Amino acid sequence: MKGEMWMYRAAICEDDPTVSKDLHGLCRQILSESGISFDITVFSGPEALLRMLEKDPAAFHVLLLDIKMEPMSGLELARRLREAGNRVSIIFATGYEEYLREGYDVQPVHFLLKPVTKAALQKAFDTDLKLNHISKTVSLEYGSRRFSFDADHILYLESQDHNLHVWLENDMRSFRIPLHRMQEALPAGRFCRCHNSFIVNLSYIREITRTEVRLNNGKTLPIGRNYSRSLQNAFTRFLNLG
Repeated sequence: MKGEMWMYRAAICEDDPTVSKDLHGLCRQILSESGISFDITVFSGPEALLRMLEKDPAAFHVLLLDIKMEPMSGLELARRLREAGNRVSIIFATGYEEYLREGYDVQPVHFLLKPVTKAALQKAFDTDLKLNHISKTVSLEYGSRRFSFDADHILYLESQDHNLHVWLENDMRSFRIPLHRMQEALPAGRFCRCHNSFIVNLSYIREITRTEVRLNNGKTLPIGRNYSRSLQNAFTRFLNLG
């Protein structure tokens, strides 16, 4: 939903309760330390997970699957998802090295050998986020925490009295950092500075006049004299790419 902070949704599918509990704890620890907003759902078998994904193919960003499960293995589950066109990220966990060669046809993000270590799982999550999600998110470090926003949900950013305001469709978040720090984290080609105090999401622009940017929601932002040409050029490129 627009206006909400981006959340990394993970599913663990493991039929051993002890291993499942350990994996859940590791996932929570790693994602909490990374500052990413997350939600983790645990499944004791693949059937319930498959039913959920058949109803909602986008229910999860990443699946952490045990390979050796009964009556359906993690490999079989992954193959059924791929045959249905589901490209959800998959991380396999197994206690048997001989299984490592069997799952490449479903293009997993990573294979993990049990017992899964924090470092190995951290690397798997980092790989998935970098390859499949990080370009869609904007991460901001604030004190000891890191916040992640879906870039599509940011309307514009405003600098005011040494505070950065991140304006979303139905929300606004404030941080005491300079505007240029957030500008460096924004996806290239999606945002443009229109004023010393404003950066606008090009996808929300309805019209550009000589002095103002008019957004789809009726909000207007000022255009600084030094930014007028670069804004026009950036918006034209954005429309051509779309």
